[in-house]
Amino acid sequence: MWQAETKSKQWKFDRVMKEIQERNMDVYIYLMKLDPEKWTLLHDGEHRHGIMTSNIPEALNSVLKKARVSGTSNHIYTLRINNKSCSCGKWQTHTLPCSYVLAVCRENESRADTYVPKIYMRQTYRRTYQVNFHPALSENFWRDFPFNLTFYPPNMKKERGRK
Repeated sequence: MWQAETKSKQWKFDRVMKEIQERNMDVYIYLMKLDPEKWTLLHDGEHRHGIMTSNIPEALNSVLKKARVSGTSNHIYTLRINNKSCSCGKWQTHTLPCSYVLAVCRENESRADTYVPKIYMRQTYRRTYQVNFHPALSENFWRDFPFNLTFYPPNMKKERGRK
């Protein structure tokens, strides 16, 4: 399910959903009954800003890591700074400047943080946690799913050359 919910391209989403359908028809039917806007990045109307987890620092580090590695791509992308878009598609999906924006800002000695949405600013983060949070209810109050899930242990093969 994680693979389906994190896809931002229709063809990738369709491919994963087909795989889910082939593996477990009950899960596929269950997912198809859900409003895709509530659980998929592709259909969320860009409200999640590409974040499917609460681990925002991990998302930011991913962008910054790619920005540090400059000059390794042979692709040419078009930036539209005023529209906050890049032909790589990552700026629109995540609403954070992609590595190409950061590289252009570095070249022009301009501040990339002016292109970061307010939701990622320190003041916004602090305001978020000023309210009280209520703990989740115990498992006795969780709803049952209309299907069974079987979990298999991950493949733990050691790669060649590793100890």
